Amino acid sequence: MTPTAPRFALPALFSLSLLIAACQPEAAPAPTVTEPAPVADTAPTPAPAPAPVQSSVSAAFAVTGDHINAGTGTLPADIKEFAAGDSVYAQLMLDGHAASSTVTLHWKDATGAEIHTAEKATAVAGLTPVIFDYRPDAGWTPGTYALVFDIDGKPSWELAFTIR
Repeated sequence: MTPTAPRFALPALFSLSLLIAACQPEAAPAPTVTEPAPVADTAPTPAPAPAPVQSSVSAAFAVTGDHINAGTGTLPADIKEFAAGDSVYAQLMLDGHAASSTVTLHWKDATGAEIHTAEKATAVAGLTPVIFDYRPDAGWTPGTYALVFDIDGKPSWELAFTIR
């Protein structure tokens, strides 16, 4: 008879090898290498510039008068008839927003001939009055006159008045 290994030896041996394998210390994880951030070839893109404020100025209304109200700095009444010796005041009320707008006033006689021109530059924020005044050195000749207002070179308002 040949000797044989006990039947329980193989499974026990297998269990023992599993136990030994489980008791082995785990290998430490391999260290990770951190790559430096790539160096940019160009400077960072600057933030976009703010969009320019859209400015627009228009004429709200225009009036003529014989004096400026000291309290409000505007014409107190819309007068359309004047005497030959009067100074005529003309006010254009601008509406809008602009760092500067130029208002030109053309004074014209009954034939349409320009007798005087005046220009003013002003900052506009909301309703802004622009006031002109004129009186010819020799006084006004009786008749009808026209005032043509231009805002930044564009015709914008026309008024008429009479000298009696």
